[in-house]
Amino acid sequence: QQWIKDSHDLQSQWPFSNVFKVVKKALQDGVITKAERTEILNTLEDIVGGNIREDGSAIGKTTKLPFNDVEYIEFEGRHFCFTGKLLFGSRKQCEMEAKKRGGIIHKNVTRNLDYLVTGPIASRDWIYTSYGRKIEKAIKNGSTIISEEVWRRSLDLHRP
Repeated sequence: QQWIKDSHDLQSQWPFSNVFKVVKKALQDGVITKAERTEILNTLEDIVGGNIREDGSAIGKTTKLPFNDVEYIEFEGRHFCFTGKLLFGSRKQCEMEAKKRGGIIHKNVTRNLDYLVTGPIASRDWIYTSYGRKIEKAIKNGSTIISEEVWRRSLDLHRP
């Protein structure tokens, strides 16, 4: 609880926002159960992309991206930004496919962005790159962050 009070300014910044949410929920009744402890640990492991050891250190190679749980998306009138290396094709090709379906393209994350589409990632240091900055800004703005896979699946549903 003291950590939450001392770190109030971090509550809106990912990954702290995720940690704050589960810790606050666990502390509501003043007792952290085994299930709540597991939920907190799982949240931390998702963020660091590996396991948390007894000594508090993390082992792992990649962090888990903060994707929203979305199966399909709409294109018409929706605002899109792409980041990372995309398997579908070049960023320009992906932007054209979204435009054909009525999407509006942005080069950077804006306040009115609906979807940040992220390509697959290979580096454990994604958060320290411009790729990570777009993700961080999208989280802060409340944009929906989706994988290229969700975007590609939705293309088939919305043929031009």
